[in-house]
Amino acid sequence: MDLIQARIDSYLDERSVELTEVSPDLDVIDAAARGLLAGGKRFRALFCYWGWQSVAARGDDFDLAADASPDLTPVVTVAASLELFHAAALVHDDIMDNSDLRRGEPSLHRRFEILHRDRGWSGSSADYGSAAALLLGDLLLGWSDGLFEQASRGSTPRRPPRRVRSSGACAPM
Repeated sequence: MDLIQARIDSYLDERSVELTEVSPDLDVIDAAARGLLAGGKRFRALFCYWGWQSVAARGDDFDLAADASPDLTPVVTVAASLELFHAAALVHDDIMDNSDLRRGEPSLHRRFEILHRDRGWSGSSADYGSAAALLLGDLLLGWSDGLFEQASRGSTPRRPPRRVRSSGACAPM
């Protein structure tokens, strides 16, 4: 779990630099993405890891914490990409369901609505909240694909990137 969170954080650090180059005002996007991707149960990532583990030809005594070798980088990166994919789905789901809360806190579109209202911007706060969250969900979806692509570059000759992507071995749920 720590390796996956560290991979998510390092990827968000890379994206943060890009966002800042576009505009420093995008710090709210960076903060929202980081807040959404902090913590959680990580079921999809764990399913991906243990699915990989089941076919990785490792001994019964394999311990993830003890073996944090570079060989784990591709599977940890795929697992992290699944977490970004899941976060994108949650953002979109909350908009579709008009959900007020996510994990006991205001859902992302509500947070953007509050931000709009607190800053006194013109227009509809509700429309802004939904639009901003929808765009962030789309951005997370694109980032998920970019992170998966990074993982597939770490593929072995036995398992080239196209085969990893099309096999469905770690397909989003």
